[in-house]
Amino acid sequence: MNAGVVVALKVYSAVVLSFIGGIRWGVAIVRNEGGEAENETLVFAAAPALFGWFAFFLGEPWSFAVFAVAFAATGWWDSRSAGNRGLPGWFGRLRLLLTALVLVTMIAAFATTL
Repeated sequence: MNAGVVVALKVYSAVVLSFIGGIRWGVAIVRNEGGEAENETLVFAAAPALFGWFAFFLGEPWSFAVFAVAFAATGWWDSRSAGNRGLPGWFGRLRLLLTALVLVTMIAAFATTL
């Protein structure tokens, strides 16, 4: 895989994980639960960005393995939160579809950078 494509995919992945964390922050703020539950959500919502930028600085192919785990974890979290936990049901279905597509991309990137 071309080095420029690798860097672009890594930057894009880190930015998307940061955006996903931002969605979780927005949900927590709108729900306005306060207290320990909200604090935990806000702390966990920072994790996708941290893992994304950590993965960005890892060498290939392992960076793509970390990206895959981070995307799978956030997809699982969002799909479980859809419906009765503050996110609309369509969002959970969309996140599962997008997560599957991203995982295929990360596995392909991992394989081509071995």
